[in-house]
Amino acid sequence: METLKNEWTLAEEALRATYGSAALLPIEFFKIHAKALRDRISGPIARTFLSSGTTRADRSQSHFSARGLDCYRRNSVAAFQQILRHFFADPSQVSGLSLIPDVDAWPDSSLAQMVHWIGEGFRLQYWDGVSPIPETPVWVFGTAFHFVNLADDGIRLQLPAGSVVIETGGTKGRSRSVTRDELYALISVHLGVPRNRIISEYGMCELATQAYDFVEQPEGPELSLEQRWFRFPPEISVSVYDRLSRPQTIGEGTLTIHDSWRLDYPWPIRTEDMARVREDGSFQLLGRVPMSPLKGCSMLAEQIAGERNVATPATSLRVLEENPSFERAARVHEIAQALLQDQELWNLWREELHQTHAAEWLREDLARSLPTSPAAWLETAAVARGSRCPARWLIIPPESHNFAWLYPVLMGTVLGLGLHLRARPADALVRLMQKRLAALGGFMIWEAPQRIGVDPMPPVDAVLLFGSDETVAAVQKVSPVPVQGFGSSLAVSLMYQKGEVSDLWKDAFSLLQKGCMSSRVLFLLQDETSTPFHEEFLRSLQDATQPVGPLPLGMDLALEHAAFGLRCQGQTLRPRPCAGAPLLRIQTFDPQKNLGDTLLDRALSLSLVLVPKNLWDILAQWLPAQKNLHKIAVHGQDTLPLTLDGRRFELVTAGQANAPIWNGRHQNRPLFSPG
Repeated sequence: METLKNEWTLAEEALRATYGSAALLPIEFFKIHAKALRDRISGPIARTFLSSGTTRADRSQSHFSARGLDCYRRNSVAAFQQILRHFFADPSQVSGLSLIPDVDAWPDSSLAQMVHWIGEGFRLQYWDGVSPIPETPVWVFGTAFHFVNLADDGIRLQLPAGSVVIETGGTKGRSRSVTRDELYALISVHLGVPRNRIISEYGMCELATQAYDFVEQPEGPELSLEQRWFRFPPEISVSVYDRLSRPQTIGEGTLTIHDSWRLDYPWPIRTEDMARVREDGSFQLLGRVPMSPLKGCSMLAEQIAGERNVATPATSLRVLEENPSFERAARVHEIAQALLQDQELWNLWREELHQTHAAEWLREDLARSLPTSPAAWLETAAVARGSRCPARWLIIPPESHNFAWLYPVLMGTVLGLGLHLRARPADALVRLMQKRLAALGGFMIWEAPQRIGVDPMPPVDAVLLFGSDETVAAVQKVSPVPVQGFGSSLAVSLMYQKGEVSDLWKDAFSLLQKGCMSSRVLFLLQDETSTPFHEEFLRSLQDATQPVGPLPLGMDLALEHAAFGLRCQGQTLRPRPCAGAPLLRIQTFDPQKNLGDTLLDRALSLSLVLVPKNLWDILAQWLPAQKNLHKIAVHGQDTLPLTLDGRRFELVTAGQANAPIWNGRHQNRPLFSPG
């Protein structure tokens, strides 16, 4: 209980630090403080619902007392009936079809429970999408993935005129991902229902009511999604928290719902959804706040590897025999130089990195990285092929940033390798580069989300994979061909004399920490005999947001959510002075901790580690021992009081952490020579 008490105290302190005096309940509490929330309900728990998720550990737990559950039942059914009245004169006489399973199949689902309650007062049958349906108008209730799977199974029918379809939720990895607009198109085509008669439901297991987006005059002109708004019953109020966690009743931010029917938790619940709210309380969803911890080049093993389910016939390894020609190297050099001035490519980078400064930094770093002449391309290609180079490759880039594959694709093109790239054909960068490289043979697509060991592989002799160490090991286990895997990698910055803030910003944030080369920690060497500069430096950091910002709404909201989560863990953070400022955490160097304990796992965050003079020698021994540390960007290298030369990691000058020279190697290994 003492541990629980301490966790709750930290949570309350984090609430005050992030949201001031506002009384609210962040939805993360239902996951990270589920036991504490359960204990705050007096009396026995009548029912606990779990959110969607892959494991119980990453699912929210929402507890209800008997009184709270009865209120949930009565009001959610009444709200559903009110929605049906917009479409049917007497909803009780209309048959309903549920693609959502019953509570026996989904015992932890609040959605299945709500449908069960609806079935107690309405005509309802559970439907598989192919069984006969009534000849009179019906309503059909299902999740997005039910409708996608129905369409992908080739089911196509015409619901009786006047029918409506109610859809809820995303695909949650159970089917291919589609936009809401694409989902409406699928429903219209495969069930024969006009878009104006499609209703979207918004709910979650933590709430006791639902919001619906519907067209009040379905027989009128077709309304676009931009013209449609979700509405809760009048007793439920909504607001948003803006970029700096300030409450607003109108505008854009993180959706917050004050559900007066959620009797067991009487506080407004701050969700993880972005929304636009109008004065009348209606709202539009703008997507999820990007809350995922930073993965760098990591990719979850289950995203790319599965158990090998079919025998793979043995194949003869084809080895690259011919040397690349000067003419081919010259053509690639010409294409690469043109890319630096390519406005279409620059626009794609700006879109992916969300803002102009990061795209400019990326182009600057690419210019520094590229070989400088056709002869230099030939030299680097000779290094990349190593001693024994397979002739045909499948390249699997990290999902965190879709420009990481430019290096191996261009280098492989010089060598004349047969290349397949795991990517989505609709990806604009993929289409652009296929067009640019078509005259040299280009590359083929192995369409994501196909997985090695599960789906048929293209005819290749080896796999080149960027991912976490765990993912590389998982792919090597199931791949029928050799895997050249580049696993986890970390970069940090080291500063002795005060350097330029812009250089540090570029090292840490030029890729918005999407890549493995960006500095994640800044070690500040402090000499007590000289004037301490770290406070002055911190002030300059806090003021120097212009090189990074402004940021999109979602990223600023993500930083505020991340700050709250870190405070819940007892982390001390510098206040963010304005929108666009990163998260900064200060700590003193502790040699008992490893590098993983020192860094923050969120994008646009930086740990500043103060290293007093008596720990300098220990730091010099500690750094080489850190797993996956491959790069140190040094600020004030001319006067650095540490000897780091000759170590296994790479030392670069300030401002060049994200500008690796394309020398045919990655992580000190030839690109195309699997060991």
